[in-house]
Amino acid sequence: MSNVGEPKKILLLDDDPFIMGVMKSFLNSSSFQLDCATTVAEAIDLTKHKEYDCIVSDVRMPTGTGAELLTSLREINRHSPAMLFVSGYSDVTVDELLFRGADSFILKPFTQDTFTAEIKRLAQPFVLRLSEKPPSYESLKAITINAANLFKTGTGGDVRLGQGGFFTRIHPDGVRINQFLRFTLEISKDEVLQGSGRIMWLRRPSSLRPQAAGMGLLMEYLEPKSNQSYLTFIEKHNIPETIPRDMDS
Repeated sequence: MSNVGEPKKILLLDDDPFIMGVMKSFLNSSSFQLDCATTVAEAIDLTKHKEYDCIVSDVRMPTGTGAELLTSLREINRHSPAMLFVSGYSDVTVDELLFRGADSFILKPFTQDTFTAEIKRLAQPFVLRLSEKPPSYESLKAITINAANLFKTGTGGDVRLGQGGFFTRIHPDGVRINQFLRFTLEISKDEVLQGSGRIMWLRRPSSLRPQAAGMGLLMEYLEPKSNQSYLTFIEKHNIPETIPRDMDS
């Protein structure tokens, strides 16, 4: 991984020359040191010889899937390197990728601002990713969710916590995928988890899997006191998934 002040080491994996060119042009600055791969095998080989701060991967390729690379990486290290998936398919199972340890997901086509901001966030050490308060924080739609006793087992009230976000059975009206929310998880009378994040998926109630109804939220900021409590919980419980798929995961 990069030392403080050094360019962040980024690996790009995509078999489409056009998309690869777009990503390279977006990241063409002194802040990044780029390597590129067009196959999963090539990317895995590169990770054996070099440590990266963040890997950006397509989901589906003729030579394999980004999930194969993810599995290879997470067998070695849960937090490093960060793994960002990009895809042009709207039917990609985002919940499965984040359950298996991916750190974020962006749907193609994406803007330069969105792409570079997410790379910069993910390329930071895990303990720093949740510390930067977004300018729009106070103006975000706010929700409050019952999370009684959440820090005891990772599941409490209407919430199940992961290493990067949470699943809640609450499905607020008028929200959409990729919307940013400000949240308060009420854990006890004197303890809350407060911050903001992005909705990664929404599920309507189903008679087949009623426990899966709700939403998955990727946390992108935690208020200072909440940040410390959350990091302490993560260190203690070693939860593998970034966001649980449902209340029973």
